Amino acid sequence: MTRPHLRLASSLALAALVGLVGCDFDGGDQGNESDTAIGEDTGGDDEAGTSTEGGTGTGGETTSAEPSGPGVFPGEGGLEAFCRRYIECGGTYYETQQNCMDLTYDFWGQCPAMVDALDGFGACMAELECSEYDPDAYNPADTGCGDQWSVVLETSC
Repeated sequence: MTRPHLRLASSLALAALVGLVGCDFDGGDQGNESDTAIGEDTGGDDEAGTSTEGGTGTGGETTSAEPSGPGVFPGEGGLEAFCRRYIECGGTYYETQQNCMDLTYDFWGQCPAMVDALDGFGACMAELECSEYDPDAYNPADTGCGDQWSVVLETSC
C-alpha cells in the first residue's frame, strides 16, 4: 500500500526542517542560492508566567504557563525543544510542536542513532535566540549548530 500523502509530507518536512531550497547534501555547492535569510525576532521569547485564579485568597488555584524561551527544559528532549522553539520563533510550516516531531521522525527515522543525532541538533538549535535564524528559511549548516547537523546527515537508520 502506498501512501503518497506521507511521502509528500515527509518531503515537505525535510524542506522545512533544513530550509535548504536548491542545496544538495553530497558535498556539492551548498550555497548556490543567495545567502540564508536571517529573520527578525517575532517576540516568541516572552517568559512563562504564573497566574493565580480565585478571589477569596484561600481557595485560589495556581497554574503555570507552558515554558518558553531558549534552551532545553527538564523532561524535554532536544528535538522536542527544537520544535517548541520553531513554533515560538514564528515558524509556519509545522502546525504544532507535535506535528514537527512526527514529520521529522517520519522522514529521518527513529532508530536510536538517529534519535540521538536529531536530539543533539535540536538541543543546539533550541539554544538560539529567535533573532539568530529564520525558522522558515535557514541552512542548518550555516548556524552555530552545523557540527550537530552534519551528524544528522551522516546518520542513517
